[in-house]
Amino acid sequence: MSIEGWAQRVNALSVDLTALEFDDAGDDGLTGAQLVKEMRQVIGVKATRKKATLGGSKLGGRPHAEVGFEWPTAKNLWSDGAIEPLALIAQLNLAEMAPHDPHGVLPGRGLVSFFMLPIEYDPMAHKARTHVERGTNLVVQSPPAGLADAGGVFEEKSLEFFPTVVFPDPNGGFRAFDDPIEKRIQRLLKKHGMRPADFDGLLDGPRFSSGKLKRYSRKKDVILLRFFGEVLGDGSPWFETEILLVAGRDALQRGELDDARIVMGEAT
Repeated sequence: MSIEGWAQRVNALSVDLTALEFDDAGDDGLTGAQLVKEMRQVIGVKATRKKATLGGSKLGGRPHAEVGFEWPTAKNLWSDGAIEPLALIAQLNLAEMAPHDPHGVLPGRGLVSFFMLPIEYDPMAHKARTHVERGTNLVVQSPPAGLADAGGVFEEKSLEFFPTVVFPDPNGGFRAFDDPIEKRIQRLLKKHGMRPADFDGLLDGPRFSSGKLKRYSRKKDVILLRFFGEVLGDGSPWFETEILLVAGRDALQRGELDDARIVMGEAT
């Protein structure tokens, strides 16, 4: 979809949202105009339990990388500093994401993978690595011995991207609507060729974190993907923690992905 075509959809949706009538008692005086002001244009994401194509975007599973790939490791401070392999939590193909970027920020190529130490989140023990692929001779990499047994290989879920909008609460969290309003908003999204997302990306701020986050700047960074650890499966050590896959805005516009990193939000 062209940027112009997307802008036309958003404008038409905004007109319809402005005309929405709310129940003051149930929606705290919210108006359609206020909802439009809070609306954010994002990359919507759907996760399916299908295997990703080679080099495709996904959560979990085994990384796709060129021959000679060295599996990232880190010290596990919970295990006397033992050097242990990290778990793949996500692999993002920017060529799949860029066509759905409503802001034109993402470069049109590059594969970046995000790894973490698969233990319950603790700032003192938090270790993360990213791996950037620029070639095309990819193969599915086998995990080091013991990683799968330790819960370090999560169920693979392929990712599908599309442009959409979200309505975050300015005070943090999600906007909560009465059921009739929720259904009307969903119908309007469908009317204008949009759909709700499982989770989202390309944002300028975390949704649930109230204070400053280490290694994240709202002015300088964008969030490529934002999700809760629960989407990685019941065995996720970060089940209730907001996970942000972040990159610098300027670096992205230069096509540089080595700045990509994992930022942990607040647990609920």
